[in-house]
Amino acid sequence: MRIILYHSCQNTVGGVESFNLNFCRRLSKYYDITFVCDGGDVNELNKMRKFVNVIIFSGEYFETDLCIFSSAWGKRPVKHIKAKKYVQMVHADFQGIEKHWNFKYQRLEEVSEHWAGGENIAKTFEERYGEKCKVIHYLLDDEVKPERVLRLITTSRIGKEKGFSRIVKMALRLKESGIPFDWNIYGDGLDKAYVDRIKNQLKGVQEVVFRGNGKGLEHMVADADYSVQLSDTEGWAFAIMESLAVGTPVIATNFKNAYEQIEEGKTGYILDMELKKFDDKFIQKIYNNIPKFEHKPVGTEEAWIELIGKVGKKGKTKIIEPETVTVKTIRTYNDILLGKRILKNKELEVSKMRAKELIEKGVAIFIN
Repeated sequence: MRIILYHSCQNTVGGVESFNLNFCRRLSKYYDITFVCDGGDVNELNKMRKFVNVIIFSGEYFETDLCIFSSAWGKRPVKHIKAKKYVQMVHADFQGIEKHWNFKYQRLEEVSEHWAGGENIAKTFEERYGEKCKVIHYLLDDEVKPERVLRLITTSRIGKEKGFSRIVKMALRLKESGIPFDWNIYGDGLDKAYVDRIKNQLKGVQEVVFRGNGKGLEHMVADADYSVQLSDTEGWAFAIMESLAVGTPVIATNFKNAYEQIEEGKTGYILDMELKKFDDKFIQKIYNNIPKFEHKPVGTEEAWIELIGKVGKKGKTKIIEPETVTVKTIRTYNDILLGKRILKNKELEVSKMRAKELIEKGVAIFIN
């Protein structure tokens, strides 16, 4: 079977990006997969190229058996993709995310099925849009062999909805308790003023270190005592799934999907949004009694194969090779189309159309 997986941009951090990479890594053994995108981080695209054919979309047309739109964000060039079946992946809790982002789901008439990464995602999507969702659990990298050390870690975009005001509160309480701790935070944010405000509030807590966007954090997560995720809302939190997969328990707030991912007291702890439970007694418990467990990921190749269809002889997706260029950003800017902050001196592989837009905006230059 031939599959096209489409995403607007394969950037460095994000649940959709993790889904894309692991989908291609695990299922390219069984299907002819072509990953199509409008561009992305050069290193991330090269990771994808180890497993599948990567095409930077530049107006060409495709013929395939199955087209999966891995995100509802950004454009989805359905008129350029002739497929027997179109599927829309649903990752977010849209009832929650609409409170924080000016985003409304637009259904493509060609899409016949919606696939969701968790029960709550499917339920809330159906309640919000009246669309049935099939639940299919995500795949993880099955070759990760991590090592462990003691510490707290958060891998998250720095934003209001990600609960960074609670991270400030938790860090200050840990500081007051006298418990020795080390908290590494990996991530960046679109709102620079908000990021600076959070960092300023934690200026006196030297145990908390903001390390910016990180790559290859599996070993860092595995070395932690706990992964901390204090969000207002999540769909299916990849940070939680990746933490549990390497044996690291999670401390999370009680967004709905936390109860589907975390087994209280065994694989982590779920706190109320006001952190009332995070008192001296609880701090002593997490300090002295770190849960030990073996975790088996719920996402399997077999489930995906059953959902997609019978494995047979691979065909080849018809492709007209696009013309791409590499640009380098000359200043940090907020990319509204991608919903991400792009840092200065970042190399991006994009189509000529996209390169022209970035250069005209004065945020990038050609480097080849």
